Amino acid sequence: LILLQRTTHNPHVDRLPAWSPDGRKIAFYSERDDMPGTVA
Repeated sequence: LILLQRTTHNPHVDRLPAWSPDGRKIAFYSERDDMPGTVA
């Protein structure tokens, strides 16, 4: 069983999530009009 939970709540397109090597953080690509190509 895999439980998924949304981690972002904004009107932007967030995609390509990746776990950090230690498994404690997630980085993702976010398409935002004011800051294109932002990695959060």
